[in-house]
Amino acid sequence: MAAWLAGIIVDLLTVPGYYDIALRDFGLLLGAVALARLARHYHGERQPR
Repeated sequence: MAAWLAGIIVDLLTVPGYYDIALRDFGLLLGAVALARLARHYHGERQPR
């Protein structure tokens, strides 16, 4: 998901006038990375009972 959003951001930065949408997608990218890190932290490793 993050790589897909990064590709969209790069594409939008090449078109003048779409910088606001690129900034919005950058925020979505940060949210996707944060959620992936949280998921890995809490569910990535199984702890013995």
